[in-house]
Amino acid sequence: MGSDTAAAWLTERRSYGRLPLRVFVSIQCGGSADHTGGFCRDISKGGIYLFTDVHLQQGSEVEVCIAQSPEVCDAGKPVVAQGRVTRSERYMDGRKGAAVEISRWVRLTHACDGGGDDDR
Repeated sequence: MGSDTAAAWLTERRSYGRLPLRVFVSIQCGGSADHTGGFCRDISKGGIYLFTDVHLQQGSEVEVCIAQSPEVCDAGKPVVAQGRVTRSERYMDGRKGAAVEISRWVRLTHACDGGGDDDR
């Protein structure tokens, strides 16, 4: 094993492989009725990385509704990832990013309306 491979292995802590995915998301923070928009950068079974217009506080609980997309789920049904912000970042160009550890997945019957089927 080369030193580059060993260094990458030692720093990689993810349990699941990531899938590059660039879709619009709606984000609800901490049970608030307010939503903000953003974009997903990548996703896995256990996490999602987001770019948003607002700063998401590390440790806060969030719900991320992923826009209908055949790449995300069958038949284009939207899904919601419920989880906690594990890392929050501000970039030099003004963008804000957040890593979310997903604790639960929910598949919705209707687009991001809060009602639907629970597919943990």
